[in-house]
Amino acid sequence: MEDEMRQRCESSRSLAYAVADVAAQLKSATQAESGAASSVALKARLSAASTRNHQHAATTAREVARHEVRHLRLAAEAAQTALGLAEDFRKRSFTADAAQLEEAAQPDTGQVLLS
Repeated sequence: MEDEMRQRCESSRSLAYAVADVAAQLKSATQAESGAASSVALKARLSAASTRNHQHAATTAREVARHEVRHLRLAAEAAQTALGLAEDFRKRSFTADAAQLEEAAQPDTGQVLLS
C-alpha cells in the first residue's frame, strides 16, 4: 500500500512537472518576438520539453515495473509458504487420523480378558 501511494505520488509529480514545463515554455514563447523565428524557437523548445517528459515518463514506468516485479515475487513466495504449510497440515492430519483408526481397531485389553 505504501508503494502504491509512492507510485501515485511519483506519477502526480511527473504530470505536474510536465504541465509546469509546458506552461513555462508557452509563457516564454508569448513573451518572445513574434514572427517565423519565434515560432521555430517555440517549436524547438516544445519538442525538447516533450522529449524530456517522455524520458521522465519512461523512467517512472520502469520504476513502477520494478516495484510490480518485487510485489509479484513476494506474492509467489507467500503462496509457496502457504502451500508448504497446507501440505504439512495435510500430512499431520492424515497421520493423526491413521493413529486414531488404529487405536479404535485394537480391542480394549480389559474387555478381552473379561470375555
